[in-house]
Amino acid sequence: MKLIFAERLGPWLERNPGVLRAVWRVEALLVRGLIALFRALGPERSAAVGAWLLARFGPRARKKQPVVAATLRRVTPDLTEAERARVLRASWKSTGAVFAEYAHLEALASSERLTLNDEADLPGLLAAKRGIIFVGAHYGNWEVLAMAASRAGCPMMAVYAPLQNPYLDELLCAARASFGADTVPRGAPLRPMLRHLRGGGATGLLIDIRVPDGVPVNFFGAPTTFSATPGRLAQRTGAAIVPLWAERTAPARYRVTFEPPLFVGSDEQSVTQVTEALTARCEAWIRHDPSQWLLANRRWDKATLATF
Repeated sequence: MKLIFAERLGPWLERNPGVLRAVWRVEALLVRGLIALFRALGPERSAAVGAWLLARFGPRARKKQPVVAATLRRVTPDLTEAERARVLRASWKSTGAVFAEYAHLEALASSERLTLNDEADLPGLLAAKRGIIFVGAHYGNWEVLAMAASRAGCPMMAVYAPLQNPYLDELLCAARASFGADTVPRGAPLRPMLRHLRGGGATGLLIDIRVPDGVPVNFFGAPTTFSATPGRLAQRTGAAIVPLWAERTAPARYRVTFEPPLFVGSDEQSVTQVTEALTARCEAWIRHDPSQWLLANRRWDKATLATF
């Protein structure tokens, strides 16, 4: 049960669906109020306020803080505790800025705020009518990845993880639709996605999420399982896999880099190899600036995380 303002009531609310729906509505109203406030502030001030709020209150999230601290220890083994504390605070600020920027997604898509660095030769892939599978991570502001692909002329159908709160999920989908990206919930039938890719369309997924039935990989030297979906989609459609990442260059400004494409063979080992290659790219982005990575998600199982 994932709630924003009533996390401790989760077990009780599960047994009272009517009250749960009311809480979801209240949460959605509060979030809409925050969005209205952030829109009034403008992109830069919104990012600053969001960063301040989460830097102040994020460390108080008792369930998240142990995961955040253990994850940071794993990905920054060479830092001192004082250096790691600074990165941790900067990571909370970065996440807060991302959340505040949801009120300004259309503004972030402008060429003034979003610059593109194409190392993948996207025009060549598009001219060849070859589908493209963009694979990123929860880094910088991951919402601008689909914007960047749309700006580059790639017809997007992005896969996303639905929120449990249906009212917030509807709000988020509407925000994403504002910059021209169709969205498909994770777990939906693949047939429309396959047709889209075979017709030269594009999709996007985030790789840095542990999935129980995924491909076994080593992530920062510790075993976990990441999604095989990019490799399997590429195998079935002939699409190219393009890693991409969004680096914050200034408040409410980003640079998205499209990296050289990866291709998948017809055998099962090829799916494993491309998943490992994508994992390695994700590690490189995080090492570049770990403070821009969303630390609050659990990337390893509890037993592995406890060893960090």
